[in-house]
Amino acid sequence: MGNKCSQWWSTCGSNCFWFRWRVKTVTDLPNENRPVKMSTIKELSEIQPIEESFLGNWHSRRTPEETQLYCVTGIVQTIDYSMWDLDIHIRISDEKGSCITAEVPNPKTCIDSTYFSQISETYNSLYEWTHKNNIPCGDDISKNRYIIIITGFLFYDYEHDAFCCKKKGSIELHPAISVII
Repeated sequence: MGNKCSQWWSTCGSNCFWFRWRVKTVTDLPNENRPVKMSTIKELSEIQPIEESFLGNWHSRRTPEETQLYCVTGIVQTIDYSMWDLDIHIRISDEKGSCITAEVPNPKTCIDSTYFSQISETYNSLYEWTHKNNIPCGDDISKNRYIIIITGFLFYDYEHDAFCCKKKGSIELHPAISVII
């Protein structure tokens, strides 16, 4: 990894880390054999975020989309490690420019997740891959044309500024529980 890492935590509201934490880390759903919905980045990026007023309890899972596992294929734009909590953020896009962010939380922060083993395995394999391939943290690596397949839960994070679309609130795959590059 290069020594240049952008500070993702600075794109967050003050409650970003804890905002809907049980939902972000899937401690609120049983780890069962869930069907995976194959999707496109464009389809996911067009899902309308829910309004903050509909969120109710910060730990609530309000939309059916957030209980679904999705699988998308795209081109890696950036891979970034949060300097604050060591989460890994992966920005991916399709050929036409639609993009979405996937996040693999630091396993040490989600040991109560029902998907802990998948999150931990995904985090470790992605960490190893970035180091083995000397992927610079936060740099645009789209010219390398790394194709990635990511499986994860859809999560609406009102507190997070969307890296792709530069607006308050974002749709993310969080947590990503499988990554194949």
